[in-house]
Amino acid sequence: MTAPTAGIRVLSVLFVTALTAALSQVSFPLPLTPVPFTLQPMVVLLGGAALGARLGATSQILYLMLGAAGLPVFAYAPELPQGLLRLIGPSGGYLMAYPLAAFVTGWLAQRGMDRRVGTSILAMAAGLGVVFAGGVLWLAKDLGVDVGDKIRVRSSENRDELLDVKGVFDIGNRDLNRRWVFTTIKLAQSLLDLPGGVSNVDITVNDIFAADRVAALLRAQTGLTVESWMQTNAQLLAALRNQSVSNTLIRVFVVLIVAVGIASVLVVSVVQKQREIGILRAMGTSPRRIMTVFLLQGGIYGLVGSVIGSGLAFGLLSFFAGVYRNADGSSLFAAELDPMVVLRVCGLALAIGLLAAALPARRAARMDPVQAIRM
Repeated sequence: MTAPTAGIRVLSVLFVTALTAALSQVSFPLPLTPVPFTLQPMVVLLGGAALGARLGATSQILYLMLGAAGLPVFAYAPELPQGLLRLIGPSGGYLMAYPLAAFVTGWLAQRGMDRRVGTSILAMAAGLGVVFAGGVLWLAKDLGVDVGDKIRVRSSENRDELLDVKGVFDIGNRDLNRRWVFTTIKLAQSLLDLPGGVSNVDITVNDIFAADRVAALLRAQTGLTVESWMQTNAQLLAALRNQSVSNTLIRVFVVLIVAVGIASVLVVSVVQKQREIGILRAMGTSPRRIMTVFLLQGGIYGLVGSVIGSGLAFGLLSFFAGVYRNADGSSLFAAELDPMVVLRVCGLALAIGLLAAALPARRAARMDPVQAIRM
């Protein structure tokens, strides 16, 4: 196989750079942090594996240069600026680790680790580890401390304590990173002069969208100040609602495309099987049976397609659950598919298949046997 020309290599690098910038805009807001979840790391790793070490790293260097120049190629976040300030901010370590992550993934792929699914996942996991390591090290440098160092914490009650740093975390907000410290509850009570007490209690509810109702109930029963996450994160809630509307529109268009696809396949099938349909009609097959055959064909298309799609969806969820991990190595999300959702989707796909097959089936049933045999 001949090696790609210089022009193809340049276009490939530019394509991965543009894809990285494009997927940075496909972001999902996360609670308690202004840093959104994006699909950029996936492009970084896949680009490195596809282009190789040097070209993969080059594509990410070009991406960072575009961002540093002020172009809006970084993921949008209200509290994080674009341009060079993003690279020197709390999330800069993750971004600046992209070229090295692409290089590592590409280097491993060039040595044969892209030939099997298992080794490909290991290569991408190594690249993802580089991204998270860069983010954590940058954050530690930004704070001026590292694991094992000692810091003195002083509270508003003018009490202080010398503490050992056991770990470094990233909330995604530079000011909060500088101010927040996690300690044992006894030490916090001592620093705040609250023996046996607390200043704030966070409660997790089973239904996150029932938080307003639970907050109102607690407020009425205790007389304390109770705020739900829906009140304190009104902008996040609005973004989630807008995203839900977008998802609904996408689903509607997908359903329409599937219905048109099934109908077009069956129309072509009716046209191709005209002689066979005419022979069956001449032999005494009733129009009802002809219609039933094509309705069953449409239903089978919808049902089998939904089953295959559900399997692929679970496979992709499992793959990305293994690739995307938190800084501590735990999964960012669990690969779960609700069986009731799968059943509803299969039922909906079956209904769409039957409805899409109705017109072709009716045409086949009304076909005149003599004209069909002559054609």
